[in-house]
Amino acid sequence: HMQVEPRDARLITRELLDNLDRTRTGNKWYLKRFLDKTVSLVGQHPHWKDSSLAEQTAAAYQLIGSVCYFAISGPTLGAIWDEERLAQTRKAFLPALLRPING
Repeated sequence: HMQVEPRDARLITRELLDNLDRTRTGNKWYLKRFLDKTVSLVGQHPHWKDSSLAEQTAAAYQLIGSVCYFAISGPTLGAIWDEERLAQTRKAFLPALLRPING
């Protein structure tokens, strides 16, 4: 989804970086449900089901970070590399990201 709608990745990134004044009310953020659901999905994966909640949370956060970073980097990567390389990298991104998880 984030590759198709990189604005969503930018929104999540901004929410995490630019809202320090709201950190005291983080349990009320809309992002909490998204993060909790993502951790839950990681915990359901066979490679993660027996791991601690802390490990599942760390894995989920790494996945979210990677996806967001890649999604918002498109224009820069397109300028660094040609569009063909970027298109091929987009196709390979999720399988490469999930390879360590899926084995």
